[in-house]
Amino acid sequence: MAPPRADRGDAAGRGVRRRAAESNIEIHATVSDNEVRELFAKASLFFSPVVSGTGIKIKTIDAMANSKPIVGFATAFRGVPVKHGVHALIANSPKEFAQWIEMLSLDEPRCRKIGLAAREFVRLNYDPATLASRLISVYSQTTERYQEAHRRANSGGNSPRPSIF
Repeated sequence: MAPPRADRGDAAGRGVRRRAAESNIEIHATVSDNEVRELFAKASLFFSPVVSGTGIKIKTIDAMANSKPIVGFATAFRGVPVKHGVHALIANSPKEFAQWIEMLSLDEPRCRKIGLAAREFVRLNYDPATLASRLISVYSQTTERYQEAHRRANSGGNSPRPSIF
């Protein structure tokens, strides 16, 4: 059987903690970076019951980078354009959230497949080397456009002031 699942849960009530313990699920409040690495190493899946908030959820990307299959509501994936059933399982209701967790708990091959697809998704979309390369490309294109517009403006024609856009 796979190791217990782990979730970071500051607001978990006593009833939630009891039910989690009965299901071999560990709930952790604030944890250090070292503890997070340990949790990712031993967890068989990651779930994120985030229902509000803004911005990219860094723990979602961290879990994906660690090949963990994720169950979450759409908010957990804001700014992370995953495909449901490929990179993660996106629940539309609390009942569905629980069903996805149960399904993944019983299907290790699917767990592994989603986890590996999640890791590849992060590698292709969030790897620092990949992002740096894309940023350099944008800077180069912007510089080239500006230089071309500047050349046109200085060529004696009636071109408007150089614009980079």
